[in-house]
This record gives sequence, C-alpha cells and structure tokens, in this order.
Amino acid sequence: MKKVIFALLALMLATGAMAQQKFYEQSIGVRAGLNISKMKTDGVTYDANGGFHVGGVYQRLLTKKAPIYLETGLYLSQKGYKVDGANKCNAYYLEVPLLVNYKFVAGKEFTLYPSAGFYYGLGVGGNVKFEGEKFDTFGDKYLERSDFGVRASFTGEWRQFLLSAGYDYSLFDAGKVGKMKHRTFFLSVGYNF
Repeated sequence: MKKVIFALLALMLATGAMAQQKFYEQSIGVRAGLNISKMKTDGVTYDANGGFHVGGVYQRLLTKKAPIYLETGLYLSQKGYKVDGANKCNAYYLEVPLLVNYKFVAGKEFTLYPSAGFYYGLGVGGNVKFEGEKFDTFGDKYLERSDFGVRASFTGEWRQFLLSAGYDYSLFDAGKVGKMKHRTFFLSVGYNF
C-alpha cells in the first residue's frame, strides 16, 4: 500500500511540474450519480442498497504555485441498506463536503485529480420497512439525523465533463439502538460551467 501511495504522489508531482495547462481560479458545477450504500452495525454488515445523489459544487484554487483546490457544495444523497431482500432502509441526507483536490494534467484537455476530506449530512427524510411495519428513518426508533465522515474520490475531467468514483466512510454512530455506520461507494458524472 505504501508503494502505491508513493507512486501516486510521485506521479502527481511530476505531472504537476510539467503542466502547461492553465487552471481556473474557481469553478461551479453540477454532479449526479449512483450511490451503493450499506450499513455496518455491531460487527454485522447489511446488504447494499442502490440510491442516488445530485447536487452542485464550488471549487476554489488555494495557491497559484500548485493546482490545489478546495471543493465544497450541497448534495441530496440517498443512503441505506437491505436485509433479506424485503426489509430495507432508505435515508435521504443534505450533504456538504469539504475536500482538497490536487489536479494534474494527463493530456491536452484531460485532467485527473484525487480528492480527500470530510462530509456532513443532515437527515431530511426516509423510511424503514421491517417485517411488514413501515416507519420514519429519523423517528424515535432508528437513525440520528446527523452523519459525519471522511470522503475520498478520484476524478477524470475532459474539457468541462467529468467522471468520479469515491467512497464515504461514516465516523458518527448513526443508530439510536446499537452502533450503526454508513459505508457508501459512489459514481458521479458532472459538468463544470
């Protein structure tokens, strides 16, 4: 693992030094895509559940000496899990990420960048179906409204279009009964204006 990290760092530094492309000082964009989320609780990992995310982002260049950006935004994101096919949880969050991106040129109009940082999610709705009973995801029985975790992703950008893959790892204990934490893999497509 250390070799992979050092190789990525060396590649980023080498391509960043050779970059001739002008990086914008700031940009706004839209993103949408697929979430594949599951919940881990007390040593048990429940089955993955498909969901979505959609939102807007803002990126700001932090220094003119290197293409390092701060990224934030606002997303509506669906997370949850399944148990034995019929029982499932859907949770909808308003999420605000705070990420650092390092962009490097991989071709004339192609940019690659890893991102790492944190996200905060506020639960705004959802429902749980369990053994024929249906109840509010953020009601008295189930999940706390707040979710906080780390996020890592990798993005390929061609002109103004982009494709990202990433992972969210919840740090908060989201469950009102037992320890529950979100684990979410996501794929996004987007456009920067």
